[in-house]
Amino acid sequence: MMSLSRSYILKALFFLLILFAEKASADSSYVEVISSYYKKMSEFTSPKENRIYYLSYTEEIIPHEDFSSSNKSEVRVYASATKLYYYTGVVDLFRDGDDSFLIVHKEKMIYRSNTVQNEKAADQFSYYLKIQDKFFKEGKVLLSEKIKLNGKNIARVTIQVPSNLDPRLKIIRTTYWYDLDAKKLWKTKVDYDESYQIKSRVTTYHELDLEYKKKLKKPVFKVVVDRKGKLVAPYETYTLVENK
Repeated sequence: MMSLSRSYILKALFFLLILFAEKASADSSYVEVISSYYKKMSEFTSPKENRIYYLSYTEEIIPHEDFSSSNKSEVRVYASATKLYYYTGVVDLFRDGDDSFLIVHKEKMIYRSNTVQNEKAADQFSYYLKIQDKFFKEGKVLLSEKIKLNGKNIARVTIQVPSNLDPRLKIIRTTYWYDLDAKKLWKTKVDYDESYQIKSRVTTYHELDLEYKKKLKKPVFKVVVDRKGKLVAPYETYTLVENK
């Protein structure tokens, strides 16, 4: 379960960083506006001491079968310099310097393990940024336009991935919706090839608070188990698996 925990941590970090990027200049092309977000990512780190970030977004998974319904998740992320709380309602992740709790609600399972090593996560994230740089430099721009959507001025950009991109990613194209008035990325859609387990992933960004006032409990195990190791509400009926 460690690899799954790591993927959720990286994903939470990705969504935080993509919204922290600096505003692009007004005369930049729409493709350059999107590209600048990824270029600025490496300059941002986790919150400083005594600072908490809060982020919320909606993620929709679209299956291949037309008759199947899509699956939406409302995601909330709370991050400090030492802790991460990642809620989706389907799979939640709580992590600090000592523990990592992966909670799978449908199966009522909780997996407890040692904290994912930051160095290893950072290496993977650096690799992801290199992929994105290649994507914008060599990908084919299929669409770049300004549209009016829900009363907003939106820049819509679709890029086809370069043919020599890592085939394991299974990505065909990505579409971005950038709010020109609010100066922020509003939505993204990633389309995958037929061999991938899903057809598309749509992410809509909502709220970002860089000075969230609520304190995060410390340590994270208090949210899941008591000092005797017994599960607390609302997890009393779940099964705890120790991987430490």
